Amino acid sequence: PNARYDIKGEVSVSIDTARATDFKGLFDNFSKVYPNIKLTFKYFQHRDTGGSNEDNAMEYLTSCAATNSMPDVVFDDAGFMPFYLSQGWVYPLDEFVKNDSDFNYIPKNLIESFTFGKRLYALPGSLHFNGVYLNLDILEELNIKKPPLDWTMQNMADYLRKTTTNKYSGTNEISDMQVLHFSGIYGSGTDSTTLGYNYKTRTFDLSGLRKAVIYTKQLKQTPGVVTSQMSSADFASKFGSNNINVVERGLVFMRLGVGTWILNTDRSKVSYNRVLWTPPQEQKGRMGMHVDYSFMTSTAKNPEAAFQVLRYITYSVEGNLARLSMYDKENKGKYTLNSPYYIPATQHPEVKKKFISLENVGEYERYCFENMQNCFRVDPEKFIPNWLDMFNGMFVPEVNKVMSGQADLDSTIANLQKSMTSFLNSKWKAFDEKLAKVQADFDKKHKK
Repeated sequence: PNARYDIKGEVSVSIDTARATDFKGLFDNFSKVYPNIKLTFKYFQHRDTGGSNEDNAMEYLTSCAATNSMPDVVFDDAGFMPFYLSQGWVYPLDEFVKNDSDFNYIPKNLIESFTFGKRLYALPGSLHFNGVYLNLDILEELNIKKPPLDWTMQNMADYLRKTTTNKYSGTNEISDMQVLHFSGIYGSGTDSTTLGYNYKTRTFDLSGLRKAVIYTKQLKQTPGVVTSQMSSADFASKFGSNNINVVERGLVFMRLGVGTWILNTDRSKVSYNRVLWTPPQEQKGRMGMHVDYSFMTSTAKNPEAAFQVLRYITYSVEGNLARLSMYDKENKGKYTLNSPYYIPATQHPEVKKKFISLENVGEYERYCFENMQNCFRVDPEKFIPNWLDMFNGMFVPEVNKVMSGQADLDSTIANLQKSMTSFLNSKWKAFDEKLAKVQADFDKKHKK
């Protein structure tokens, strides 16, 4: 009832084929629902798909803007929204969603991160959640129960120590940068991101970072828990060689640094029984979450039609049901799929019912879906100006010094809290000034 199926027009949609996103069933069904809208697709792929931090769509959209060939809708992006906004490329959405009851099923925390200058500029489309891989064979052999979905950081430490024997180790690696994610776990509030940055108040609370550093150092100091911390002699003595992959061989209980996205890219074959599981939580259901989004461009030739496309591919019931149906047993073989599922960014009961009915959706995925409104963001570069410049240029070097014992923890945290806040505030100020001009120009053009 909230859709406009009578809308007519032609809408172009850009899709980044470098991203492992399943979408064909979604658009296959669109013409059945919107027979009067003709879709054209602009497929692109960034020339560097080797895991760089560069936004795949930025180069493409910059080229389109220079040649006056912008698409009307950008699908399921993971790029830098502040940059897009500063260029005046994005169409505000408030007038389109204000009377749409289906829009209200999107959790508030997902909407707020794409609201700038009091206007909504993008809609969440699909979610990813942090997780861990657990080796269930080790638990069975040691007669240890699988941890609960809401296990804590202390629980995790206990499991890592219990599963460290003369045959196994708790985990293969806890990198110094893992403290970044641990600090988010120790933080609080859905307005915060990893590192304890609150994007509404634009302030840092690095108390979680302090706890994360202490926690990580203590785990690393426990003999044998982390294989990457073992000497070559100890490693070879325990595993029979110093040149083996302990994860592939099933010799560690837990692998960190993974999440739902790993199912898109991990094609490794293992002979043991493993499961993707929740990360530890200090507050029940509060986990690290990534949000991919779609938006309309400010040059959309038919904004009413473009929004119907945008609505359909993000929070609409019919669009989500169509996209989820690609993973149904009866559609096996119909589509080339990268993933066993995708996680919708709406809590609509019909969408939830469909999602949890999928064959490959288990208790971990259901727990993530049901707690999206409780999670913190681990992708702040998508909506906070110059986050990666701050992270790579300021945070990483100083925390590396702390982890190696070259710098004092408390003084480093005090200095970082001050310097990183000052840096981001200066970037926010510059962005806000650009956005105000962009919004004024948009309003003048559209006579608002």
